[in-house]
Amino acid sequence: MGPGAGEIGEDVDAVFVADLIRGVELNHVLVVGGQLDDAFLESLVDHVLIPVLAPRREGAR
Repeated sequence: MGPGAGEIGEDVDAVFVADLIRGVELNHVLVVGGQLDDAFLESLVDHVLIPVLAPRREGAR
């Protein structure tokens, strides 16, 4: 049976993920000049955090 929805992979490095989030946010604000609005944060969660935090499926790299 595969991992359930909402589960976090056992091999996730919480410090790395926190650094990743801060880096993306800082880049967006300081380099791009963007706002940390709901649309940006939802995109960050959907396209970066969920894939990074999800347990790896068997056979996936």
